[in-house]
Amino acid sequence: MSRLICTIKSIQSHKSLNIVTFDFEGYELKMLSFDLNEMIKKSKKALLYIKPSAVGILKNFSGNISFSNRFKGNIIHIDNGTLLSSIILKIGKTELEAVIMRQSVQDMKLCVGDEVTAVIRASELSLLKVL
Repeated sequence: MSRLICTIKSIQSHKSLNIVTFDFEGYELKMLSFDLNEMIKKSKKALLYIKPSAVGILKNFSGNISFSNRFKGNIIHIDNGTLLSSIILKIGKTELEAVIMRQSVQDMKLCVGDEVTAVIRASELSLLKVL
């Protein structure tokens, strides 16, 4: 489980749909939400949760992608299981875990020290609490 401390930058709303934009380590993250409580306000700090299985890894990627949340990090640990691998990325001062297929680790030739891009769908971010 990965937790990120962010600052709320903006909130866009239309009917019951909200897009909340956060600043995380200089990167802009977007979260889709259907319900927002009154505590969620611009400039407040927030703690976000991301399931490791919701984090994708790109290596040597160039081009466009529909994932609104993407940031560069360095692989600091790889734990290969029988079918899945846990990848720990260092992004600024924060560690982020991705769980991907072991075959993908082998196909991409991922190694500790590699710079990669983590991608997360806006619908996969969850707000744990406003700090």
